[in-house]
Amino acid sequence: TTDKQGTTALMAAAYAGHLAAVQALLDASANINAKDQNGRTALHAAAMGGDAGITRALLGKGADLNAEDQGGLSALAYAASSGHAGVVQALQAAGLRKGADMALAYAARSCHEDTVRLLISGKADVNAKTGGKPALSMAAAGGCESAVRLLLAAGATVDAADDEGMTALMEAANVGLLPIVQLLLDKGADVNLRNVEKVSPLMAAAHNGNAAIARSLLDHDADMNVQDQLFKTAL
Repeated sequence: TTDKQGTTALMAAAYAGHLAAVQALLDASANINAKDQNGRTALHAAAMGGDAGITRALLGKGADLNAEDQGGLSALAYAASSGHAGVVQALQAAGLRKGADMALAYAARSCHEDTVRLLISGKADVNAKTGGKPALSMAAAGGCESAVRLLLAAGATVDAADDEGMTALMEAANVGLLPIVQLLLDKGADVNLRNVEKVSPLMAAAHNGNAAIARSLLDHDADMNVQDQLFKTAL
């Protein structure tokens, strides 16, 4: 039986972390790969709940490792976005690689350092884009300095831009994250790149009143005279 959202008893037990109930339902031939209205399976539920033991139990009984919800998200993406490193490790050990790049971006954005390490070691592409954004930009926008460091150490391109032309440096300058700005500058980020609206990191910092960031950018030869598409400068 299911509820109005299509949630089965197995999904509910997996999400809640009730291993004994999960095992009893599996022994009673519950449909392990049934999907709810959002396309999520019991494996997705276990990943959301963060229980590595239940994840392994489901995999041992034939759960579809590569199942995706209606948005194309695998159990790996669900586990990574919540920082459930044990579940990520269990899924990787079972051979799941599908969606690893997306999972890395979500983990980096949410500052889940251990999960970022696991996904990098599992060969996730540090330069892949998720929703048009590189993981490095997502980490910078999220204020996740440790993730920025890990991604750069793994070969992330420091000046990689999203579909709007935003680099990690622009994101950090815009939000007002001085330590990340300094880290990116130390790693050679181009201080004068501009996004599709012709806004530079210096403009973003100045327009948001981030004087310390503006000074740091100027110390690295930021051009204060360039204009955006509205002919505005940083001044």
